[in-house]
Amino acid sequence: MNVDAVILGLIPGTVVGIIGFFLVKTLKDIEGKINRNEVATGNNEKKLESVEEKLTEKIDNVGKELSEHKELVQRDFITKQEHARTYGEISKKLDKIQDYLMQLVKERR
Repeated sequence: MNVDAVILGLIPGTVVGIIGFFLVKTLKDIEGKINRNEVATGNNEKKLESVEEKLTEKIDNVGKELSEHKELVQRDFITKQEHARTYGEISKKLDKIQDYLMQLVKERR
């Protein structure tokens, strides 16, 4: 009976030991993953800052290019009002030419 008592005493101790071993191993694995994630997060923050700087530069460049194009448009293209005014002037000149031609036709008859 002493052997049975010893075996019954060893079984719970062994089970607790095995469970403890796996708990410690699991906790170490989790801590390792957390540490790797913290390092990766730090690297990601650096990468994010780098990308933000690049995007800021690109946005500034696009703004400059847009300003240049705006100046070109103002210099090289006419506005709707200028077009209407010029069209009106040309129309008046054509009307005068048409009137003059109609007078010439009437005089020849």
